[in-house]
Amino acid sequence: MTDLTLHITSSSLPSNPGLCVALQKGRDEHIGVTDVSAGRVSFDVPVSFDGDWRGPFVQGPKRERFVYLVWGPRTESGLVGQVGRTKVMLEQAVAAAEEAVAKGRESLVGELDLVDPKGKPRLARLKDESVTWSAA
Repeated sequence: MTDLTLHITSSSLPSNPGLCVALQKGRDEHIGVTDVSAGRVSFDVPVSFDGDWRGPFVQGPKRERFVYLVWGPRTESGLVGQVGRTKVMLEQAVAAAEEAVAKGRESLVGELDLVDPKGKPRLARLKDESVTWSAA
């Protein structure tokens, strides 16, 4: 089991006023709440990897692991009033993780396209061309 950090970033964000995005930990904890007007979001996600993914942010069954990004307005408590979620699928990051481990690196970078064709948050399973992973 190797500890890695996933640096999940995006500068492709919807332009909805007052909209925020955060990383979901567990069932209802929101980490790194960021207003999309910032123009860029970045989340550091600690994981363990041995061909499978584990960690406090990792969700889903084996071979279908993912992390959630939560979208909505910021509430008075500072959390996101959830209007939707994006699943960042980790399956396609396996090759980059194996490369990172083989080279003794400690992190991966995932660059995400978080805007759907209508200019709204991409509320879907992110995989294929919507996310690019590389060993860092």
